[in-house]
Amino acid sequence: MSAAQGLRQSLIQGKLSQRYNTIEAAHSSTLEWISHQDSILRKWFDDDTKLFWINGKPGSGKSTIMKHIYAHKHKFNSKNDRADIYAHFFFSHRGSNLQKSLEGLLYCLLYQILNQSDDLADIVLRFVEPVSQEETRRWTIDELEGTFFHLLQQHHDRFRFWLFLDALDEFEGDPEKVVRFIERCVVETESSRVALKLCFASRPWNVFNTHFTTTARLQVEDHTAADIRKYVVSRTNSHPTTSLMLQSSDKEEQTALISLQEEVITQAKGVFLWVRLVLDDLLSSLMEGSSTEELRVVLAQLPDGLEELYVALVERIKSGFLREGYIMLEIVLRNQGILPVQKFWDAERSAFCRPGAIGNYKCRRKGSPSIHPNRVRARIRSRCGGLIELIGSGQELAVQLMHQTTKEFLLRPDTMRLFLPPEDPLSLMDGPPSSLSIILLY
Repeated sequence: MSAAQGLRQSLIQGKLSQRYNTIEAAHSSTLEWISHQDSILRKWFDDDTKLFWINGKPGSGKSTIMKHIYAHKHKFNSKNDRADIYAHFFFSHRGSNLQKSLEGLLYCLLYQILNQSDDLADIVLRFVEPVSQEETRRWTIDELEGTFFHLLQQHHDRFRFWLFLDALDEFEGDPEKVVRFIERCVVETESSRVALKLCFASRPWNVFNTHFTTTARLQVEDHTAADIRKYVVSRTNSHPTTSLMLQSSDKEEQTALISLQEEVITQAKGVFLWVRLVLDDLLSSLMEGSSTEELRVVLAQLPDGLEELYVALVERIKSGFLREGYIMLEIVLRNQGILPVQKFWDAERSAFCRPGAIGNYKCRRKGSPSIHPNRVRARIRSRCGGLIELIGSGQELAVQLMHQTTKEFLLRPDTMRLFLPPEDPLSLMDGPPSSLSIILLY
């Protein structure tokens, strides 16, 4: 292994790109507006402005947009040449410690940067303390930071660094630290041979508004009305039940369904996650026999805010499913990092074991369904009201909370009472049952 290969190898730290990989691609024919020649983002790609800020309400689709931009970066960048270096990091407060830290950010950016340029790897090798071929380099946070900014300050060769940072509001710690990191990136490239292009996304928190007052920006919900319409129409038109309704000769039923679509679009107010959760709920109810008129009544009662919507969705869970739903949500909430579906399933079943029977196959509930993605998805949906989702496929199939706002909702002290009566033993516990805590360590 060469010194450069060893250097790159030492920067690989688990699945730091997991968050990027699990974000769903933009729905078909959406986000066309962001690629237009006269769009503000396209202008930023073509000019010399260093920073670009994508901000928006929680659940408005910021991460989907960031993934779309990074996946199509070569189409956006009309100046593509050998000097262009691309790197991304998507913070995830639901992920591992590294996925929500500056340390993880630095590991991820450095690995991607050095993986694209032997010249930059050589610059780093001249800067860092040498290690023997038999040794594995161990990095401190100061060394990672020093190395990264050494690259930004370099005067050897001309480079253009394209950095894409998502969900700054999911950094665990003082958001001022992330702000200072971005500001230092700008300062360090003022007189170096590295041209900086840094695009970042976050909620419009005061700390970001204060520091990035003059930064070129895009507010997501101002641009997504047409995309939400396409998404609603596409999902309802392609659903087995609604597609039959639209093809029927019953014009009154067709009109009622189209009216329902319009009401969802109007009520969304730019929040894609709200639309997704509401459509999941309405379409599920439709398959269970609800009429469009009944769904219109349900929709009229659903609140516009995400947290209020979460409460409404939980209140619609069948009472006999609430306790199991609470346990499922606790398992996912308390887990650190990726939660494979098998591990989730074992933890969920073990919650019904007697103390001391953990790991004993006989203690698992009789009749508990085997792991089949569609059955697991249906069981989770009926117990959790859409607050948990399955991601990936095959051996990579995993379980996660629907969104960062879902985690914030579940951590509220009054959320438990929606699932459990005061006399339930679980209501008296601080955190999940001990059996769940143990199984999550396996």
